[in-house]
Order: sequence, then structure tokens, then C-alpha cells
Amino acid sequence: MTSHGPREYDHLFKLLIIGDSGVGKSSLLLRFADNTFTENYITTIGVDFKIRTVDVDGQRVKLQIWDTAGQERFRTITSTYYRGTHGVIVVYDVTSGESFGNVKRWLHEIDSNCENVQKILVGNKCEDSSKRIVLESDARQFAETMNIRFFETSAKDNRNVEEMFSCITRLVLEAKLRQPSSNPSAQSGRGINLNERSNGNGKKKCKCGHVLFNYRLAETLSYLGHNVTLWTQMEMAMLDTGNNLLPPGVLEYRTNIHFSDSLKLEGLKVFQSMMFSAGDAYDLWWTGQEFRSMRLEACQQMLTESADKFDRLKKEDFDLAIGHFHDLCPLAIARKANVQKMVWITHGTSVYDFAGVQLGLRTQPSAVPHPLSNAGFSLSFWDRIQNALWHASLLDFVNLPENLLSEENEMYKRLVDSDEPDLWELSQCVSALLINGERLLDFPRPLPIHIAFSVKSASLGAEIEEILRKPSKGTILFSLGTVSNTTNMPEIMIKSFANAFARLTDYTILWRMEKKIPGIEKHSNVHLLKWLPQKMLMAHESTRLLIAHGGYNSLLETAQAGVPAVLMPLFADQKINAQRAQRYGIARVLDKLSLSPEKVEEAIRDVLENKHYTTSARRLSAMLRDKPDSTSPNNQLAYILRLAMRPRGYYTLQGAQKKDFLSFYNFDIFMIPLLLTFLFVVKQ
Repeated sequence: MTSHGPREYDHLFKLLIIGDSGVGKSSLLLRFADNTFTENYITTIGVDFKIRTVDVDGQRVKLQIWDTAGQERFRTITSTYYRGTHGVIVVYDVTSGESFGNVKRWLHEIDSNCENVQKILVGNKCEDSSKRIVLESDARQFAETMNIRFFETSAKDNRNVEEMFSCITRLVLEAKLRQPSSNPSAQSGRGINLNERSNGNGKKKCKCGHVLFNYRLAETLSYLGHNVTLWTQMEMAMLDTGNNLLPPGVLEYRTNIHFSDSLKLEGLKVFQSMMFSAGDAYDLWWTGQEFRSMRLEACQQMLTESADKFDRLKKEDFDLAIGHFHDLCPLAIARKANVQKMVWITHGTSVYDFAGVQLGLRTQPSAVPHPLSNAGFSLSFWDRIQNALWHASLLDFVNLPENLLSEENEMYKRLVDSDEPDLWELSQCVSALLINGERLLDFPRPLPIHIAFSVKSASLGAEIEEILRKPSKGTILFSLGTVSNTTNMPEIMIKSFANAFARLTDYTILWRMEKKIPGIEKHSNVHLLKWLPQKMLMAHESTRLLIAHGGYNSLLETAQAGVPAVLMPLFADQKINAQRAQRYGIARVLDKLSLSPEKVEEAIRDVLENKHYTTSARRLSAMLRDKPDSTSPNNQLAYILRLAMRPRGYYTLQGAQKKDFLSFYNFDIFMIPLLLTFLFVVKQ
């Protein structure tokens, strides 16, 4: 059994470690997953888990290992986590007769909660024979009586830990191979993720960052013991990453949308190219018009799918639907599939106004920059005017389609009975909004209690690992995300970066690019790759800098990894994400319309050589790691006290309280039209 290689995995197994409190379950988990050990552990409350991918007889097996609470007062929590389990490790302490006596109780609990699950018995803490209470011969005889495998281990001395996990993995794998048609999914807790994304070609591969997110969300929900079904459709041919498969145990329905106007597809090609152009207000308006009609047509086609498909969905008896809040169509689909409960989810921290209104969230334009604006943390008078106009606007952008929502609602009412609630009514019954992001990275804003943030290594592959073995000062990553098609990148932009990279000969450059660049082969430090495992590379010890477009995933990854960035916003909320990064001092921002090799090189060298950026990035990363367990009041209290004792400015949490009364309520802005009106009336 060896560490993971270039492929992701062939099998996904969930393992539980159970036993009395203090027997060393967490120690075994950390020794196997991280090869670490410490004498001082905090009692596990509820559950903790680790991920490790291993090779077993040529099969790549991804293990999700759950460490459940052992204390009696926590046992009501552990029963939930038996769902979807493939193997269980029952642990006792060889220095504790009581923990061995409770093994029968744990085995009975397994049999009560799981069917056909593989089990092994483990006696831990065998490193000190003078403290032994439970004889190895007695434990082995008991295990033979129960027809389960037995090991004695020492997490402290790393004795038999690898062998024990290898054994349970082999048992689970052999059981699965004997029953290839068995369903590894959980037995209850169903959810359906209804969103409007699909690659349209029937292949189980992701096409863009949003679909990648959906697959990861589905995989996480499956980890948590839910049966998950995806319904996806997609209008645009985004980048095919080719290495993100549909998670095991997740069912996916696909709807191929056929637009009545073939020119719409040509318009989408213009949209791809527009990312690298100015992207002014007219571009946003044009994009909104294109997306509005396409979304209406796509929604109608999904709602008029065959009755058989909706009947199959109804028979699944889903408990919950999760939909992206770009528009109201997921509500209509969930209603037609007879799913009564709905949760919205976002890809980043930006909460757009039409969704905020539905969820009772009121944005203060004087203090909170609009997601599509370029305003920073400190809003000037002119910034607040623009920000107020953005918030009040009915602009037909993809995420602010007010007239789309009305037209979508009218279309829905034509398809249902008159006594059915319309989409506006359904939207006001959504249970919660999950924000896929890190709250500390957002600008301060009030959030209701039903709006919450949600926030896991694999090999880099032989090609990249070979590149990184070459001596250099460090690695620079350059990726503009999966939504932007770099084949549309203007020549002046390509030359600006290529020529700048050619001057940075001391650094290794990994550039995600879908096309060849003539002459780039002359520069041995620059490597063009069609795909970068960015998240893994950000955690690599050689990574010194990320050059990106300012997408939220990149922002979150650079913040978590403690790696500074040079950002070049292309479209939509990427400008405000760049402002978020600048607010913490972890990034320089490039203007995509005024690039030159000199400007690119200067920005890169500044971030690499100015210690302020690296220090700020590491500080922000430490802040994110410092966050407490939200379920523990004591940890929350300790965290707030640590926060209060930090040097002033370490945590930038102050926001709207810095504004005076007039600017907070934008009275000074409203005074301008009032004054003009007064002067006009007086003049008349």
C-alpha cells in the first residue's frame, strides 16, 4: 500500500474509527494521514476526518477516514456518521480493561447501524508493555470468535498503523469487487442539486469552474452520507479539464439545450472574447440581453422535459434541493419534482441584490461595494454614487436579471395550475443561503442567521513533478481560470506575459495555456500546460506567486496557502475580488487593457521581492487557520479574545462604523438631485 500517484482514484471508501474516548483514535488517524503524533490531543467532539489516497494491488483507493466521538455524552452524534460506511476500525486501549470490555457494545452498535460492513479490531498503545492490562492472546481469541481481523498498534511508535489501514482497505475493496453492482451510496438523506450547467455531450467531465464546484459539492454531500443527484445543463462550451469525473455514487441527469436562434451560440463566442476586452457598461448590458433570452429558453426546455423523467425524480422522494441563485428556474424544477425544501448556494461570497431581497438581506450601498463594481474598501463620494446606482440598477447582467425573473415567473405560471404559488412566493420560502467562501475575505456586511459560509492531497503528476525538481528560486503559477478560454487571449497580452517571463530566468513558470506560443520553447523556465492542479500547486513548498484573473476560487486558494498574487481581473466580480486581495495587502493588480512586458515584470518582481506581500499573505493564511470550531462556545470566546489583543490593524474588521451619519445613509448623494430640483424651481 503506497502513497497516491498521478490518477485521482478508482474507488472511494468511507472508513470509521470508533471506540471509547482516550483510546487513541485521533492519534491513529493523524499518524496514518499526516505521519504526525502528539501527546496532547483535544477530545474529539462529534466527528473529525482526514483524506488519504492509496494504491492497493494496482487500484487507486481514496479513503475518507472519520474519527467519531467516543464519550457517552457525544454518542448521539456518532450514529449519523455510520451512513454510507464501507469499513469500521474498532479501537481499544491495551492499558485499559474497560475500553476492551466495551468492544462488544461498539460491535453491536455497528451491526445496528450498518449492513455488510467490513470490521477489524485494533488494540492501541502497545508501546509500553509495563502498562499492559489486556493480553494480546485474549484479544486475538476474541477477534477470532467474532470472525474479524486483529492488530495491535502504536500510534506513538508508528507500529502496525500502515498495516492495519492496509488490511481494512483490502477487505473493503475485495468486498466491493465481489459485488460490482452494489450501491456504495448512503441509505438516507437525499438531496438534488438543480442548476443550469451541463457539457451537452454526454461525457462525465466538467467543462468550467462552476461545474467543477458542483461536482465537488456533490462529492462532499456523498461523503456526508447523502444520496445525491445532479441535474445539469449548459449553454457554453467551456474548457474541458478532462480530469474531473462525476463522483462515484452520484447520479447525473443532463438536458441538452437547443436554442431556436443559432446566432446565440455565435454571441457566446463574442462573450468569451469580451473577457479580454474593456468590458464596459454596454458589454454588461449586451451580455445580460443574451443571457436573459437564453435562460428563459433553457428553463422552458427543462420544465417541459418528459413526464417520465419527472416521475422518476418524484419516486426518489428527495428531502432537499440545492440550487444556484442565478435565477428562479431551480425553484420551478424542484417544485415539479415534488421537492418541498430548497437551499440556495453561491460560488463565492458575493450576494447579489435580487437574492438578498428574497432572503431578507438588505445591503448598505454606502459601505458594501457592489459585486460588479470596481470600488475598494474605502468608498469616496464618487464611488458611493456609482455604488448606489449599481445597487439600484435593473441592469440585465447575468446575475441581476430583474426583468428575466419577471418573465421567468410569467412563463412558469403558464405551465402550472392557477392555484399553484408562483416563483416569487416560492423564493421567499427558501430555507437558507450557503455562501461558498471565506467570510474574512469579504467586505464587512451584516448577514442573517440563515446565511452561512461553507469552506480538504493528491500527486501533481509525473510531468509537473519533473519540472519542479529543476533548480530555481521558486515557482510562479499563471492561470486565468476555466471560464476564460485562453485561445482568445489577444497577442499583445500573450507577448506581455511571455516577454516578462523570459526575463525571470531564475523562476520556474507554469502557464495554463490551451494553444502553442511561437518561440516560447526558447525559454527553458516557461512551461505551457493545458491544465494545472492549482490547489495542489498552491500548497507546494516551491510556489512563490500566483498570477490569476481574480476568480473567487483563486482568491480563496491564495489566501489559504499564504501565497501572494498578481491579479488581472477580466470580467464580472473579478474586479471586486481583486479589491478584496488588495485590502489585505496580498496582491498587485494589473489592468488588462494597458499591459506591457515592463509593467508585468515590474508587478511580478515587486510582489516577489517586497516582503510586505509575502508577510501579509502568510498572516492572512494564519488568520484563516486560526478560526475556531463554530460549535464550541469556549473556542469562540478564546478566538474573540485573541482577536481583541492583536495589534491594531492586524484584523481589518472595521467597516461602516467609520462613516458619519450623512455618508452612511447616502444623504449627501440624495442632496444633489434635491438641490438641483430646488434651483430649477427657484429659477422658474
